[in-house]
Amino acid sequence: MELTKHLILTALPLAMALTKFDPCPGEPSVLSLDLKGCTEPPCKFYKGQNCEFIIEVLANEYINTLHTNVKAFALGTETEYPLSSDAADVCQHLMDGECPLDKGEDVKYHLVFPVSESYPEISLIIQFSIVSEHGTVGCLRLPSVVVQG
Repeated sequence: MELTKHLILTALPLAMALTKFDPCPGEPSVLSLDLKGCTEPPCKFYKGQNCEFIIEVLANEYINTLHTNVKAFALGTETEYPLSSDAADVCQHLMDGECPLDKGEDVKYHLVFPVSESYPEISLIIQFSIVSEHGTVGCLRLPSVVVQG
């Protein structure tokens, strides 16, 4: 009983540190999001700095490849956010596994997301889609605001 109590108390701060996010309409959700420095949206993205995300997904079938698509929704428009091919390659940035993934495998992806100095200071929703050769594995929407660094 004492061990169980210790494990719960040890894990509780970790669970509370996760970042809340919204699901993407009609798409499977990611399991969890940890954005360094943000637990409650809207999350601040500082111009000229990098944001670090840990996105947890569950393989819904056998998967050979995974990549990330990013979109921004602001001022009534939808804009693709191109990541470098290295950053978008989820398999190269898995923290606790490697591709190919077996069905039911739970993995965490570490994404470093650069915020350009040229971005306008606005409120927006950022959508991250983790996509395999079969379709979307996990998706999230994150209410955010770009602010001066």
